This record gives sequence, C-alpha cells and structure tokens, in this order.
Amino acid sequence: MISPQLRSNVMKVVGSQFSAGRISHGFSDAEIYRLRTGSKDYALKSYRPVSHSVERLASIHQMLRTVQGNSQFRVPRVYCWPQGDSVLEWDDRLWEISDWLEGEPIDLKRTDLSLQLEEVLSAIAAFHRQSRGLGVWHQQSAGLELRLDKLQRVRDSDFEIPGRLRSDPTLSRLIQQTHEVWQRHKHHLLNWLDLRSRARWPCQWIHGDLRKEHVLMDRHLDPGFIDFGAARIDLVSFDLVRFLGSGLIQGKDSWKASVEKYDAMMESPFVEIDLIHIDSVSTLLSVVHWLQSIRKIAAEGGNIDSRIIQRLVEFLTKMVNFDTINVL
Repeated sequence: MISPQLRSNVMKVVGSQFSAGRISHGFSDAEIYRLRTGSKDYALKSYRPVSHSVERLASIHQMLRTVQGNSQFRVPRVYCWPQGDSVLEWDDRLWEISDWLEGEPIDLKRTDLSLQLEEVLSAIAAFHRQSRGLGVWHQQSAGLELRLDKLQRVRDSDFEIPGRLRSDPTLSRLIQQTHEVWQRHKHHLLNWLDLRSRARWPCQWIHGDLRKEHVLMDRHLDPGFIDFGAARIDLVSFDLVRFLGSGLIQGKDSWKASVEKYDAMMESPFVEIDLIHIDSVSTLLSVVHWLQSIRKIAAEGGNIDSRIIQRLVEFLTKMVNFDTINVL
C-alpha cells in the first residue's frame, strides 16, 4: 500500500501524478508496483530490512549505474529520492524507484527460441564483461558455501510425503524417486561441493537470480535484465546455471554447447565449474524447500497455493531427469 506521504515522495521523483498497480511477484517478500504517468512507466519496489540493507541496495544501484548504456543488454535506471539517495527508508521497508523495463519473458514455444537463447547468452557475457570492470576478487564462493551448508542439513525425513499430497500418485512417485536419487548421489554431491567451496575463484558482480522470468525480450529481441535484488559478488557460473537451468536446455551436449558460446563471447578465459552439478544441487535444495513449505502451511491449517505444487513438480521432474540421463 502506497501511503499519502510515500506518494508525495514518489511524485517528486517521477515529476507528475501517477496510477499504481501492484504486481504479483512470486514468493519473495518484495513488493512491486507499476507506476503509470501517461508518458512513462516506473517500477516502485520495496524490501524488508531483514533481507536487504540500505548499504547492500545502494551498492547494487551503483553497479547498475556502471553497466548502463551497453548496446547489447538493457537494465533499469535507478533514480534518487528527494533526499539524494537511491534507497528510501519508509514504513519499516526499503524503497527504490527505477524505469519499468519493457518486454516479455522468453517464450519456450517460439520457433526462434534458439535465436533468442543466443541473443541472451551474448547479453549475459556483455553484462559480465561490463561488471568485471568494477573488480575481480579471488575468494571463496559464497554461493558454493551456502549450498554446501544447506546440503549438509538435508535428511531422509525431508522427503517424507506430506499428508495432503499422498492422494496424488504421480506426485508421490516423483517425491520417492527424488529421494532415491538423493540416496544414490548424496556422497558424491557433498564431496564435490565441499572440495570446490574451499577453493578460491575469480568472483565479480553477477545478477544472482537470472532465471528466464527475469530476462525480458523487447520487440527487437533486445534482452533486458530485471530484479537485481539478489545481485552479489560471486562466480559468473551462477548466472549461467540460473538462466540455462530454468527449463531452457537439457542434456550434457546442450549445456556444453551453451557454455562454449558464452566462453567465446567473454573474450577472456572463463573459469568453468561444472554447471550441471551446481544446477542439480540447487534443484534438490529447491525440492526440500518446497516440501518444507507445504508441511508448514499444512501444520498452520492454511491452503496450499497451486503455484507451489507446480514449482514442486517442476523441480521433482528435473531432479529425476538428471538421474535418468546420467549427468551426475
């Protein structure tokens, strides 16, 4: 809800009256509004201070200012509030205003999908080349360390089928199959991740959540990147994994071909860490997360959102396919 006082601050930034519509934004704690002035649209976004800090958001905004203006990709321009800062603390939330980036997510049914993928890979490489100018830090990967910590906490009990799902034989079978995949590969995945989390890697600014829904193609097929709330300094591999692993490609050959294209576009050596292993770990952790969420909702007597079931099925199917095509 945009309070009258906040609306007044927003008007000083956009320079006119506006209408605001709240946008559905998955399951994060962020609030997003599309502001329409009649001549231009803006995005008003807020975060809880628990998940973000003023300093973190300000550093992300500084990174975005640095990479803007590249002809190979689009990113939103972030505006300053009347107080002079790009982050406004208001009503126990942190607020930012940016351009509303036009475009639609990649349509997997389009006949020119391969062309779109190539355009996006080129844009990702251009973004990484640009953000590399802000610095490269040789350090341990926070993303690998976080995944190792979470993977070490996974237990067989995490795969118990929630009561509300037992009436669905297909879903029950997928959960059981994923549990079996975990039992077969857990030692290998834990050892693989433990070894690599100890190593030092060249890390730089990355998007951090570059799934296909956060890549918008305009009518000229120019890619734009949105939702930089997870941006951080880490391995560029995580952006590739998040994008390619969001239902766009399958199989070792497709992964290899995509990485080779990206590598050629980077114009400098790309330190490759096995992307399929990262994707499989992330997928397994997503399965555990959604099963835990369903149990929590059921324990509180709430209704299970159909989108949660849909996401769970996607991750379960993907995990079983990893095992079926023998990529682990």
